[in-house]
Amino acid sequence: MDKVVSLSVILFIILASAWEWQSGRNSNGKKTREDWGMAVIASLGLSTIQRPALIFAIAWLDTLLVPQFQGGLSWLEEAYFWPVLIAYIFIEELLHSGAHFFSYARRPRWKPLFIFQQLNKIGRRPTTSRVVTRAAANSV
Repeated sequence: MDKVVSLSVILFIILASAWEWQSGRNSNGKKTREDWGMAVIASLGLSTIQRPALIFAIAWLDTLLVPQFQGGLSWLEEAYFWPVLIAYIFIEELLHSGAHFFSYARRPRWKPLFIFQQLNKIGRRPTTSRVVTRAAANSV
C-alpha cells in the first residue's frame, strides 16, 4: 500500500509540473538567465524560509493555544505521511494564494489592515519597493 501511495504522489507531482508547463508559463518565449536566476531564488526562498517559518509558526501557536493536545496527531504523520504532505502543500498554497490575492485586493478601510496590505505589496511588486525605499530615503 505504501508503494501505491508513494507512486501516486510522484505521479501527481509530475502531472502537476507538466500542467504548469503546458498552461502557458513559458508562452512568452525563452527564459533569460535573469528569469532562471529569479526562479531559483524564489524556489529556494519558499522552500528554505517561508515553508519552514510557516511550520514553526503554526506549531508554536498550537503549543500556546492548546498545549494539552501537543503530539496528538503524530500517529497521522506516521501512518499517512504522503497524503498528509500533499494536504499540507495544498493548505500552504491556499494560504500563499490568499496573501497574494489580499495584496492586490481593494484598499482596506481599517488602518492596521491597510498597513499590512502595503507591507505585503512591497514584497510582491519590486517597483513599489524601490519607490517606497526611495521615498523613505528622501524623507530622512
